[in-house]
Amino acid sequence: ITLLCDCVIIDFSKLPIHQTMICEKKWEGNEMLIFQWNKSYETDIDLIDEQHENLVNLINTLGVSIQQNEKISQTELNDIFNKISQYADEHFRDEEAEMEKATVDSRHVNFHKKANEMFIKESVNLFEGVKNNFISHEVLFHFLSNWLSIHILGTDKVLAKQIKAIQKGQD
Repeated sequence: ITLLCDCVIIDFSKLPIHQTMICEKKWEGNEMLIFQWNKSYETDIDLIDEQHENLVNLINTLGVSIQQNEKISQTELNDIFNKISQYADEHFRDEEAEMEKATVDSRHVNFHKKANEMFIKESVNLFEGVKNNFISHEVLFHFLSNWLSIHILGTDKVLAKQIKAIQKGQD
């Protein structure tokens, strides 16, 4: 998959996504998949980084729940997914406010908004698939963690560079 943004081309097929985003950890004698946060995800925009890390923690809540339960109850799944969705909405609004405040180029703003909208649409579709037993909880977990990782390493890193350049008076 190749993503073309006005400023960068990212060939995701060359990223070892399965190795960098998800790792196995020991947890009470069992193996568990979690989204491993590290410094490579930092954009150096404090609010954005804090929110990204909070999103990672919420996604990991789903991973822990999958590990602890053979079958997550619909109530628990709804609760976790609603928390992730609501926090993602808040995060996307804050990102858009940061872009507006910094007067980021409208082409990047539009691209970023579309990416966020696609995430919400896909997440809801996958969530419905899980609710209707068409796909596994693990598929939803992997989608959420992989999408967030790719989004941070691609789109959000570009956004951070644009904001910093604007703040320094560069075009």
